[in-house]
Amino acid sequence: MGPVKDYECLCGKYKRLKHRGVVCEKCGVEVTQAKVRRERMGHIELASPVAHIWFLKSLPSRIG
Repeated sequence: MGPVKDYECLCGKYKRLKHRGVVCEKCGVEVTQAKVRRERMGHIELASPVAHIWFLKSLPSRIG
């Protein structure tokens, strides 16, 4: 999802601005600004397809 510190991968192999845009082969983190974590969403590969609950309109509401 992105680095915790600006321009530094999680394992510390790549540090500083000169490695900007590089994806660390050890930890898989892209070397960029830490603020990108606010904009990126996670993605998980599952063994079988699953529909998100927001797309299932046939379920009754607990409120009413």
